[in-house]
Amino acid sequence: SKFNYRLKQIDNDGQFEYSEVVEIEKVPTEFTLYQNYPNPFNPSTKIRFDVSDNSPVTLSIYNAVGQLVTKLIDARSFAPGTYSVSWDAGKFSSGVYFYELKTNSFRQTMKMLLVK
Repeated sequence: SKFNYRLKQIDNDGQFEYSEVVEIEKVPTEFTLYQNYPNPFNPSTKIRFDVSDNSPVTLSIYNAVGQLVTKLIDARSFAPGTYSVSWDAGKFSSGVYFYELKTNSFRQTMKMLLVK
């Protein structure tokens, strides 16, 4: 994630001056899988996650009985950073679904609800 900021200096007489814009990049220090938004959703949702080092990344969606529905991401290498992926579930039926982020050293599953 990149952030831009600048400082505002205010003198005693009320005059002010801005500094140059500075850009910083936040690099995650650990893998994190966030709750999808919105949840419940209809028909699309966003899934956000952090990657802390170059590693293979798989983001998969499963139905309530554990069957693989789709793989949103299946990459051999992902650079460190924060990512967001959209899932359009327009052709799927209402119900509970699970999404799983898997790397060499991290695995986490979370639940989401599709309501039509």
